[in-house]
Amino acid sequence: MPSLGNFRFRLYGLVALQLITALSAVALLERMAPAMRLILSENVYSLEASEDMLAVLASPGKTLDAERFDEAFVRARKNTTEPAEVPLLDTIEKVKASALAGDVSARVTVVRSILELADVNRAAMYERDRTAQRLGLGGSWAVVVLGLFGLAFGIIVIKSITTQLILPVQELTQVLLDWRRGDFRRRCTLGAKSGDLTHAMKTVNQLLDER
Repeated sequence: MPSLGNFRFRLYGLVALQLITALSAVALLERMAPAMRLILSENVYSLEASEDMLAVLASPGKTLDAERFDEAFVRARKNTTEPAEVPLLDTIEKVKASALAGDVSARVTVVRSILELADVNRAAMYERDRTAQRLGLGGSWAVVVLGLFGLAFGIIVIKSITTQLILPVQELTQVLLDWRRGDFRRRCTLGAKSGDLTHAMKTVNQLLDER
């Protein structure tokens, strides 16, 4: 007697496809997360340090908070992630003492270098944001394709179960009900759509013939 292995295989395939779709969505988020973390760890911190240095230089009065400026500069130096940051930080380090002491020319140089430093990190943020968007868009379409493929495969599985399992079972049920009502000539109609129940339908016909 044929088994229902074909149906099990299709159902397992459908479940596996849905699992792959779910895991793909998780993988998409996992791919986007590092890009977002890089923006925070590599660029936002440098921008904050630049803002702190500018805040010190913009403070009123002749005496500036050199300790706060140095602390912000150290944070910017430790968080160097772009090659273009290095010469700018070197320039700031060379003239920061004079700038904090009141040298106008040195202060202009430091401010200009800090602004360029911020621009470098801002450009890097935009580039990483575009990378994250590309990953998100590509991954989203991949999930959509998998979802559509799963939908199509699910329709095929449902149609297969309907034509090869549900309809044959209904045929068997109707034959037995008709025979019980007195239609002793009623038999199961065998065909290509009988599926795995072909053997059962033949057996029922044989039993009815014997009766």
